[in-house]
Amino acid sequence: MAEPQEVTAVKGPNGYLAVKPTPETAARIAQRIDELGILNAIPADELHVTLYYAPEGLPDDIHGSIDDQRIHLAFANGEPHTLGEGEWAAVVLPLDAPSLHERHDQIKRLTGVDHSYPDYLPHLSLKYGPSPEDVAKLQADHALAKMVIDLTGEYCEDLTE
Repeated sequence: MAEPQEVTAVKGPNGYLAVKPTPETAARIAQRIDELGILNAIPADELHVTLYYAPEGLPDDIHGSIDDQRIHLAFANGEPHTLGEGEWAAVVLPLDAPSLHERHDQIKRLTGVDHSYPDYLPHLSLKYGPSPEDVAKLQADHALAKMVIDLTGEYCEDLTE
């Protein structure tokens, strides 16, 4: 008898769009987090900023609007804090990035599909499941709070359950 295979149900096609820090920027962020002694942070190659999260999915033609070469300039803006809850609780670095807001608004106009949250708050997740000590270390660090972050490589993925 064959082993049962796990089935992944598709929640929404094209439901997730994001950008990543450039490799150089991601390396600087990861190095700083490591210097602060924060263990099990999000690896440099997995750091990302969500542009749009549509649980029911977006039309396939969204792919035609993706510009994976565009560079978005973001500035750390505010104190790192915990966002989300349960397994998705993360310590995040809030960002000031007008071009991310523009792209988010463009996706909404092109698709007519609502983002999962009423307001778009650009942020870079640094660690899932942070301890209060992790958050305190990040809040005390002035290097991260003043960082300029180059973001690029826009991509789109399906959401799965």
